[in-house]
Amino acid sequence: MDTLVLVAFSSVLMMAAGSDFLRFRIPNSLVMVALILYPAWVLVSPHAQPWLTSLGIFATTLLLALVGFRLGLLGAGDGKLLAVVLMWAGPEHSANTLLIMALAGGLLALFYGTSARFPIAAAFERLGNPTLRDNLLADRLPYGIAIAAGGIHFAIGVLRHAHGL
Repeated sequence: MDTLVLVAFSSVLMMAAGSDFLRFRIPNSLVMVALILYPAWVLVSPHAQPWLTSLGIFATTLLLALVGFRLGLLGAGDGKLLAVVLMWAGPEHSANTLLIMALAGGLLALFYGTSARFPIAAAFERLGNPTLRDNLLADRLPYGIAIAAGGIHFAIGVLRHAHGL
């Protein structure tokens, strides 16, 4: 059952990353599903979860994300998704999850900061998809992709550990 919950969580994160890439928007409904899945994770996890501390991490991250949003440093959806993912990661895995997010964000920035995106944008234009072309040429990054990468890395790590993979 723990595998099912982690796969569901990872699937929601992939949908959030895809939405952020396609529209620079992370729907609240996806963030809510990831949030609602957390109590199921607490119940079926093979190890006791420090859910009170994780809720504290969620609240603190959400507050910091609100400040970041007000300062124009990140989008509201990014902040909400980040808070939920760090809640799932909990105190034991938050630092590693943030590291993976930072590495994935760095790779995104590298890709968006180089000319490597231009041939892909041109291909989307030839395919008749100007929205994807414009997203690749935008001056902003879909941080939801990096946040999702950190959350999925966490889920895979838990599965590997729990099932001896």
